[in-house]
Parts: sequence; C-alpha cells; structure tokens
Amino acid sequence: MSEVADYMENRRWALGLSLLGLVVVLWVASGFFVNAIGQDYHKPAFITYLNTGLMVAYLPAALRAKKKDPHDQTTSQFSTRKTATLSSQFCLLWYMANLLNNASYVYTTVQSATIISCTSSFFTLIIGSWCGVEKFSLAKLWPLTMLIVGIVLVSSEDGKQETSPDNALLGNLLALGSAFLYGVYTTLLKYRVGNESNLNTKLFFGFVGLFSIVGLWPFLILLDYIGVEPFALPPNSRDWILIGLNGVVIFVSDICWVLAMLLTSPLVVTVGLSATIPLSILGEMALYHRFGSSLYFVGAALVFYSFVVINRQESIDEVPEQGYNSLHFETVEEVVEEAVHIHRVRSHST
Repeated sequence: MSEVADYMENRRWALGLSLLGLVVVLWVASGFFVNAIGQDYHKPAFITYLNTGLMVAYLPAALRAKKKDPHDQTTSQFSTRKTATLSSQFCLLWYMANLLNNASYVYTTVQSATIISCTSSFFTLIIGSWCGVEKFSLAKLWPLTMLIVGIVLVSSEDGKQETSPDNALLGNLLALGSAFLYGVYTTLLKYRVGNESNLNTKLFFGFVGLFSIVGLWPFLILLDYIGVEPFALPPNSRDWILIGLNGVVIFVSDICWVLAMLLTSPLVVTVGLSATIPLSILGEMALYHRFGSSLYFVGAALVFYSFVVINRQESIDEVPEQGYNSLHFETVEEVVEEAVHIHRVRSHST
C-alpha cells in the first residue's frame, strides 16, 4: 500500500509541477499579449475592465454549488452576503492594481514589468509588518536591500538601451505602483479575512467580476471625458483576438495556479513563479531582439534572488494550520472542488 501511495503522491507532484510550468508560460504570454495590443490600441483601462469582468464566470457555479448543498460550508466560512460585501470593498483596489500592471506593458518592456512586479513581496512584507499580519526579521533585511538595489539597476539601465521603449521609466513606475497595490490588497485581505478557509474565493472573485462590470463603467467614461483614455473599440480583428486570448489565458492560468499549489505546496508555486523573470527576458530576446546590459541582468538576478529568499523566509515564519501537502485527492474533480474554496489572489509574486 505504501508503494501505491508513494506512486500516487509522485504523480500528483509531477502533475503539479507541470501545471506550474504552464502557469509560468501563460503569465508571460499574457504580458506579451497586452504589450502587442498596446502597440496600436492604448486602452489598458478598457482591457482591464474586460479581464476583471470575466471573473463573473466563477459566480454561477459557486452559487449553484451552495444552493445544491448549503450545508457543505464550514461554520466559520463567510456567508454569501458577507462575501459580496467584502468583494465590493476590494473591487476597486483589485482593478487598479491590474490596471497599472497592464498599463506598464504599454510603456515598458515585458521583462522589466515582470521583474518589477515581483517586488510585491517587498510591499506585502513592509505593509504587513506595520499592520501586524506579517513578521519582519533581520533575516529578511538583506534580501530586501538587494531587492531595492535590483529595482534601481533594472529601472536605470532599461532606458539606456537603444531598443528600449521611449517611456520605459513611466512603465517601470506603473509596474512598481501595481506591485504596491498588490501588496496593499493582499495585506488588507489577510487582515480582514484571517484564515483563508473563512473565504470561498470562487464566490469572492465572482462577485469582484460582477461589481466591476456594474460599478466601474463610469470610470471609463471619466477617463474618456478628461482625455486620459478616449473610449474606442479595438480597430481590427487582430486586437479583438489578442484581447480574447489574453482573457482566456488569465482565466485558465488562475485555475492552473491553484491546482499546482494544491498538488505541490504554496512555497514551491511561489518560488517557481520566479521563472517568469528569465522566461520574459528570453521572450524579449527572441521576439524583439532586446539584449540588456550587464548591470540590467545583475539587477534582474538580484530581484530573482530576493524574491526566492523572502518567500522562503515567509514559509519558515508561517506555521499553517493544515499544510497543503497533507491534502489528498482521489479524483481530478475533488482537486477542482477543493481548489475553488482556497483560491488565493494572484499577485505576480505572493
């Protein structure tokens, strides 16, 4: 029996790593999709509105499952009303974090936006320590210092390349702002929710999508009115296809991300996502023939190192009530069913 159990565990682990690899590819592909769309359709607010609204697809299944078996919830889990209220409070913050992230791809390179987005771990740690939901230690001081140095090197060297975009600095600042908002988002959500088992995240993100569709369209009108982003539909079928593909990629990658976390561990997935850095660099080289300077790659390496070390230290400090590796599933359906209850926010790096 032990050999069979070991075999099944190895299969789950291998499947989890395969899904993790797919997530890395999909996330980097999403960045290149947005970058390609932005070449002739500079509408990051509208694109983010569509992508965020797509999460409403989670809602029917979540509500149907709860109606089918209303007793299949833990007594501590938030009610539908409380979950909806929480979603309405976090809807704008989630949208703005993703808006800045998508806007950064329009102005800077995919590799720089990807590298800088990994700094959300830094902001999560700093803000979380201030709020009392994270632990700051001297062991984290060194990687945080290296992270800051890496950001400075990447940002300063990015604009010096002949093939760099004209507004690379603006794009890098937008990526940094996105990372900051992701840090605020994850910290506040953890502060409000406490244990993740209290929140049905499929229901939560479904309501986020619904409230985004219903409540954020005036923001698009405002941007059009003040001339920041004049409203216009995509001018050609190419952009429509890229927008559709990007939406599907984001939706699929989120599901695969949760499944990978369940089949391996949160630490493996978090550290594994740092592979988006070298992959985005390779993508820039292959597609746009952009080759960074030596200092640029040193900065990228420092961010990569800091990302891994900080998240490793986080796993040491945190003692979960139930480790993900202790969960066992007999069928794919069971994995998916469990995934929808513990889907945590995708933050590029937390």
